[in-house]
Amino acid sequence: MSFNEYMHIRNRYRTNPPDFKQLAEKHPALKSFLIEKNNGGVTFDFRDPNAVRALTIAAAKEDFNLNLELSLDRLIPRIPQKLNYLHWIEDLIDRKIDAIGIDIGCGCSCIHALLTIRLNPQWKMFVSEIDPFNYRMAMKNVEQNGLQDQIHGCGCSCIHALLTIRLNPQWKMFVSEIDPFNYRMAMKNVEQNGLQDQIHGCGCSCIHALLTIRLNPQWKMFVSEIDPFNYRMAMKNVEQNGLQDQIHVILMNSSALFDGLIDRTKYYDFLMCNPPFFSDTSECQGLTNTRKFDRPSANSINTAANIESIYDQGGEVEFVKRMINESRLYSTNVRIFTSQLGKKSSLKQIQNYLQDICHIDTEFCQGNTMRWAIAWTFDETYHFPEQCHSREALKALKKSKRKEMNRTPISIQFEPKYSFNFIKNYLEKHLFNELNLKWTSLSSYAWIFDAYENLWSHQRHRRRHQNDEQPPSKRLKTDNDQTNKLCSIQARLDEHEGVCSLYLLFVDGTNADSANQIGQYIKNQFPKYCQSCTNTSTLE
Repeated sequence: MSFNEYMHIRNRYRTNPPDFKQLAEKHPALKSFLIEKNNGGVTFDFRDPNAVRALTIAAAKEDFNLNLELSLDRLIPRIPQKLNYLHWIEDLIDRKIDAIGIDIGCGCSCIHALLTIRLNPQWKMFVSEIDPFNYRMAMKNVEQNGLQDQIHGCGCSCIHALLTIRLNPQWKMFVSEIDPFNYRMAMKNVEQNGLQDQIHGCGCSCIHALLTIRLNPQWKMFVSEIDPFNYRMAMKNVEQNGLQDQIHVILMNSSALFDGLIDRTKYYDFLMCNPPFFSDTSECQGLTNTRKFDRPSANSINTAANIESIYDQGGEVEFVKRMINESRLYSTNVRIFTSQLGKKSSLKQIQNYLQDICHIDTEFCQGNTMRWAIAWTFDETYHFPEQCHSREALKALKKSKRKEMNRTPISIQFEPKYSFNFIKNYLEKHLFNELNLKWTSLSSYAWIFDAYENLWSHQRHRRRHQNDEQPPSKRLKTDNDQTNKLCSIQARLDEHEGVCSLYLLFVDGTNADSANQIGQYIKNQFPKYCQSCTNTSTLE
């Protein structure tokens, strides 16, 4: 079953999936991975990591002008999935022109940040990564796309930052990485895309940042380190070279996700994260009872390293709970916190954990894969846009709105010349009989009536008149067929300063719009009734 029809409406792949054959003509590295079908078409082997890497690199270049370097032993991003997440965030912040965002764990590709900048050129991104290999790759991806000024700090591929800058060219990304290999790879990716001014990051020794500034005097670097000794040495190296204004070293707490990354003197529009989904290796390999026996195996390869896919302190649920706990400390610095989830079972647990915090959830659909996302905010002035809700929530919301609309009385105001008693007589002696309503008086000014047939519709009137001309055996069974109640409606007649108003409230039944329909019928028919009253004294 394909979920493509449920992809975000702005996702370019929703109605325009990649043409593998055409893409391979422009990017020859793809050709060896195409599989010809009997009908002359081609398909793609998503189980081959080399093929998936080649496809991601080609799509990033073709559709977003991003140059990527990806490692086969790190998570290879699926761009359509990433776009769903990014477009959702755009909606959350009302597609703000100059947003500033944070990506926790940008990974080897730095894809979130890079796509974000490509979609929104005025945005800036600050990204973090604790895996050294990921960090180097990410910085390389940022630099080769020339996004260092918009993407700061990252992971091995730096794909989040690179894609962010491609999607949002005005943004900046700050990314961090502690693994030297990750750092070098990331810097290479950033540089080969000419994005050094938008994507910033470095390694624990700070040598990359120092050399980068020497080679590119106008650049700036934001680097992070979790080891105190390395941090002190890095600071010393920066200071003795007089580069404090261009290289900013951040000491990251290994037990804290946001500490050192979020500047308490600044304001960020959003924070995003794609956390490790699993709690251990067996769960990652689908060997636990969380996976149904009859569920088909995945049709694509997973190349993620353990550090990217496993959080041994409870998987994605505990990781996101940790994010929520830390977010309370930065409630005035970040407007919207978000995280993606890989398992539907995790969503309910996170929703329960957010009971006292304003939050929203949604799902991302692409191909045969579904992901979920949660967003929360401490900003009491912010209201989540309706279109950002999940499909199930949207249905419930629309149903609730219809129900609320039905609980709002329909009001009809009469001209002052018509007295209370005249209108009351019109209802009791004319309208209720004309529409064949079963009514009961609640007081001298209130009634409740039931309708089992629609006699206020012009079409039904015509059919009723036609039936009157037919033999009894061929008439529609309306008068005697009272098995299905269309509606119960409460009616109340009020008078204020000589002006009468009638209020109609739908109570129950199969026709939820009946109060509005009958109200419109009264507005149309009441003047005709008045004209038929030849004795003007009856208007009083």
